[in-house]
Amino acid sequence: MSVSGLCRSTYYTAPTLAERKLAIDDNRRALDDAAVLNAACYMQVVGGLPQGTKDLYEAREQVKQGIRQLLPHSKDVGVPIALEPLHPMTAADRSCLCTLRQALDWCDELDPDGEFGLGVAVDVYHVCGIRSSPVRSCVPENASSRFMFPTG
Repeated sequence: MSVSGLCRSTYYTAPTLAERKLAIDDNRRALDDAAVLNAACYMQVVGGLPQGTKDLYEAREQVKQGIRQLLPHSKDVGVPIALEPLHPMTAADRSCLCTLRQALDWCDELDPDGEFGLGVAVDVYHVCGIRSSPVRSCVPENASSRFMFPTG
């Protein structure tokens, strides 16, 4: 038996810095667990708007800061992080990462040379229902190494 991915992460978004640090620590421990399981990836459902705010830009920045801090540990334990975009209707409470295109852009921004193996977990239930970004049209030909398709 093999583990295709450990799902899911503690949300990175929080109203205070102390809570964000706790989330990063939680995710670091989960990466350790994923390594023990020899999981192919650690899937990230990143979190929505922090309580008491409507600032989607700030939520996304919090997530990117958290992931940026975890990438070296991800490499050290040998488990790549897989960003999982969810439908935009979940932006407020579950995931401010809302499209496949956005997830690929974050991979390019956070891991431009692929050193850390940052990729995208594709759950077609969450991405195929978005008319403005069908899967094929937002996947550049050179992006194949960024995709992880967990099964089961």
